Amino acid sequence: SYGCKHEVMARRDYEAAMITDYDGFSVADSGLCLNMKWPYMGATPDGVIQCSCHGTGLCENKVHD
Repeated sequence: SYGCKHEVMARRDYEAAMITDYDGFSVADSGLCLNMKWPYMGATPDGVIQCSCHGTGLCENKVHD
């Protein structure tokens, strides 16, 4: 429950840390992501990341006490 309670803060801190090193860095909410080759396989990442130098990716935050 600790991770769920602090997930939003962890994502905000991650974005603040990365925005200083990557041009146009942002994190957006993500829903279910399906694999186009195997549409029966999917994941629910914590966010979709984007920057002008690397393009689009996914993030998964791990929060612990």
